[in-house]
Amino acid sequence: MVEKLLSMVDWDDYMKKIKMKNNTTKFVWDGDNCVGKYTELIEQYHYDSEEEKMEHKIEMELNGWNDSGQFKEMVSGSLMPGEKNPPVYVWFGSYYKTIRE
Repeated sequence: MVEKLLSMVDWDDYMKKIKMKNNTTKFVWDGDNCVGKYTELIEQYHYDSEEEKMEHKIEMELNGWNDSGQFKEMVSGSLMPGEKNPPVYVWFGSYYKTIRE
């Protein structure tokens, strides 16, 4: 079933919707000696629907990413009552991965 879902989606479309990518390299110290190094990767995306978000979640998890959660995020508009531009929400997903070196 997972393969069927994945084959129905063009994953290149997600790169057009990426909100943020962040790679941070961190070092582990023991006194004055560096004893380790790892990189934390974070990628955040916007989606047109919850279904699209869930399909991409499967792909990301198959590639070793962890899902930080899902929710709707306001991307434009106003929360003030009576405003002419009501809030516009999209589905949001954030994923992280740690690579130890």
